[in-house]
Amino acid sequence: METLNLGLTGCSEEDIYDFCLELRLSHHIFRALVANRISLYNLRCIRSELWNPTRSKFNAAIHNGCDYETYKFFVENNVSAYTIMSMYNPSMSKGICRHFLYKDFMKYCLRNNIKLDVGKISYTDFVHKYVGGVYRIGCTKSHRGYYGATQSFFKRIGQHITQLNKPEQMSKANKYLLNEYNRFGKNQFRFNVVKYIYPYDVTVAKTIEKKQIEHSHSSYNIIHNRDTQVG
Repeated sequence: METLNLGLTGCSEEDIYDFCLELRLSHHIFRALVANRISLYNLRCIRSELWNPTRSKFNAAIHNGCDYETYKFFVENNVSAYTIMSMYNPSMSKGICRHFLYKDFMKYCLRNNIKLDVGKISYTDFVHKYVGGVYRIGCTKSHRGYYGATQSFFKRIGQHITQLNKPEQMSKANKYLLNEYNRFGKNQFRFNVVKYIYPYDVTVAKTIEKKQIEHSHSSYNIIHNRDTQVG
């Protein structure tokens, strides 16, 4: 972090945020500094009272050491304080892939300067419904993988989990993936995103999925086993 000239007024909002991050100041102090452009020098020793990282997205961002661009992403895309905390604290996440998808997709957007059209819904609802592309479920023991394309990673991985664990749903699972899942156990399998596609385009997704399967030497996809179906 660059050293600030604390004797100057009229600092940029990013400078003020960085200063609050350094001193762990509260959101109301941040807003007052931005609104009034007052000297940071006079507030150097002020620290927040009743600090609670889940009180606001600002507190959660500061608590987890997020930079200013990440904080702006939280504000612009209606990311709740609890969701921010769950991004950086996996134990707070309930359900499959939430921690991973929330944070990984955010990094993807920041890295590629992608602007989301979240609208009035929450970031979590947006991720659950509209974040998709091409994915891989891999086994750490056999090093084989299953490739798929979906408009919603969250929904599709939930379907896989159900099909692999509930006897009444197992007939819908990929039989090669299911065999090794039963053989090695769930802890030996990992989900990862091959390619985010936003906005989702089914033609692009299926093309990438097919290429991944063709280039893989040993995938679970049935196309490799002389069948006709892909993910």
